[in-house]
Amino acid sequence: MDLFAAITAHGLVPNVVTYRLMMENLIQEGLLDEFDNLFLSMEKSGCTPNSYMLNGIVRSLLGGGEIMRAGAYLSKIDEMNFSLEASTTSLLISLFSREEYKNHAKSLPEKYHFFYEVN
Repeated sequence: MDLFAAITAHGLVPNVVTYRLMMENLIQEGLLDEFDNLFLSMEKSGCTPNSYMLNGIVRSLLGGGEIMRAGAYLSKIDEMNFSLEASTTSLLISLFSREEYKNHAKSLPEKYHFFYEVN
């Protein structure tokens, strides 16, 4: 986060790409509270997430086993009328087709419950 602070300290304004890269790195490092705080900070600053960013966040969270958190960002994708990217859909199908993850599908937004209902 020091780099991010340095960017803003020099009067530079981070854009959606800067935020996405920082957030995906925080997720990868397991710094999920910092990730959540940065996302809220981004929204408060008026920087609106795009489809590419939200899909990347969902994939990163799913890859780290953060299914409930990923569900919150799937809801944001839906709220903003964005579509899931093929790679996000593929990851969801791959993950929830495994027996050990099927029950986790219930924690996703209702429109994704077909992952749970399919045998």
